[in-house]
Amino acid sequence: MKIEVTQKDIDMGVPSNSCKCPIAIALKRHLKSDDIKVCLSTEMTDNLDNFVVYFEIDKLRYYSNAFSASTIIRQFVNDFDKWGLTESIKPFNFDFDSIKWHSTITTGA
Repeated sequence: MKIEVTQKDIDMGVPSNSCKCPIAIALKRHLKSDDIKVCLSTEMTDNLDNFVVYFEIDKLRYYSNAFSASTIIRQFVNDFDKWGLTESIKPFNFDFDSIKWHSTITTGA
């Protein structure tokens, strides 16, 4: 499934808010779910500068197995959270196939 992150998603997005990230807004629209977060984590790497992006959708975490997709998404999230809405933040798309993305069940609330 191709996920389109539109200019409207970007305009509605809130920096450093995992539920209101433009990517989360786009995923909510495409997947018809309100229980979606876009997160950065260092839990799967020893390098603090090399964050792993994952999506939390209906209490499941999805990690990208596609390096190119995760790099594009990680850069977008990093730039949007750091700078907010600027001219460098542009609409983009990526492929999300829940079967190809590695998933785990979340714990806690």
